Amino acid sequence: MELNPRLTRLQRRKLLLEQKDHALLLLKQARLQAVTSSSRGASAATSATLIFAQAEAGTAVCIDPSGLLLTCAHCIAETEDELDLSKPHHLLFASGTVVTAHCTAWDPERDLALLQITAAQLPPVGDESSAGFGNWQFPAIGIADRAPRVGTKLVCIGQPGSEDLECEEAGVETGYEVLCASVGQFKGYAEGQDVQDNEEIGALMHRLWSGGHS
Repeated sequence: MELNPRLTRLQRRKLLLEQKDHALLLLKQARLQAVTSSSRGASAATSATLIFAQAEAGTAVCIDPSGLLLTCAHCIAETEDELDLSKPHHLLFASGTVVTAHCTAWDPERDLALLQITAAQLPPVGDESSAGFGNWQFPAIGIADRAPRVGTKLVCIGQPGSEDLECEEAGVETGYEVLCASVGQFKGYAEGQDVQDNEEIGALMHRLWSGGHS
């Protein structure tokens, strides 16, 4: 695979990826661009969606144009002992743009984490700012200020796992696209469960497919 010269410079200066990880990042970038270019224009939610460049699945969403990202805590660390706030995390926007982000908040009970973009491959599409990275406005989607009503339409966008964890044989690939979307409905919360506790299955009930998106 021919390396993108711009990405190579970024990798040397900021991403500091191992060769194998860099090759995987390029593969995911190419697959993302193929998926988004075949659609009839990405929605605002899709544009604000990011996937982790690591081998495992993982998804994030940009919730502020400054580059604040929301993801699952277990995508950053499984335990507090594993948590390293200085560790860079490499992600790709649905557009294929590569960014580096650092964790700023980690909550294992809610299984949520916040990351802040600290470096980016290219300015966001349509951003004409010449003032540099600190002034770039990234595609973002806002967080609702109230709970949805039962029956509200939901859309789930994410990166499914590449390995079928329900298969008895290890290493069987799922064959899913690098970014998938499904539509369903909000069905409320499970009775008797703490809605803030997501250490296990959580209390949220819905009818949509979220196949290991994290």
